[in-house]
Amino acid sequence: MSEEGRMNRILKNIDCMKKDMEEEKIRCVMELEREEEGIVNGLMGRLEDVRREKRMLEERVYSGSGGDEFERMVKMMEEQKKQQQYEQQYEQQYEQQYE
Repeated sequence: MSEEGRMNRILKNIDCMKKDMEEEKIRCVMELEREEEGIVNGLMGRLEDVRREKRMLEERVYSGSGGDEFERMVKMMEEQKKQQQYEQQYEQQYEQQYE
């Protein structure tokens, strides 16, 4: 009887361990998906910045505009750089939060 009780306890412990492992797998997958989403969103934002910059350059080339447009473009690029730095800092803080 005690041998049967020990076996039942061992089987129960194994079932609990399987359940814990499955929950851990799910948690890891969810965390990876969250990180992937952050990376994709960051890349999409950068892609939009590049497209906007390309559009402005094309407008400048096709319109034949001069110095004022160039100065505005330089300012815009500086603002974009500041925005990217801010986003990188935010991503680093996010990563540190979940480590």
